[in-house]
Amino acid sequence: MPDHNFNLLSQEDLYSIIAYIRTLDPIEHDVSESSLNFPMNFIVKTMPIKTYEPKDAPSKDNVKEYGNYITTLASCGDCHTPSVKGEPVPGMYMAGGMEFQLPGGTLGQLI
Repeated sequence: MPDHNFNLLSQEDLYSIIAYIRTLDPIEHDVSESSLNFPMNFIVKTMPIKTYEPKDAPSKDNVKEYGNYITTLASCGDCHTPSVKGEPVPGMYMAGGMEFQLPGGTLGQLI
């Protein structure tokens, strides 16, 4: 999933994810060095890095705010909100209908 919303993760949730990952057995394998072609190699090296500033997660008792927190972290709206020329269609947040053009055809999101 896209990582652009991870900066919104609460510190407690971040620590919980780290604690869980540390319980997993490592998978050992060689990872070949990757390289990017121009202009992506330049863009990646010059992108500003956001500094993580922990925020408090909303109370789980507030279902609406907590649900928004979780779906924002997971970037659900990126795939489940239709867009035109990369811009979300107003009033259609999480309405489904996003289509992905793949070599084998079109994949559509129903919900």
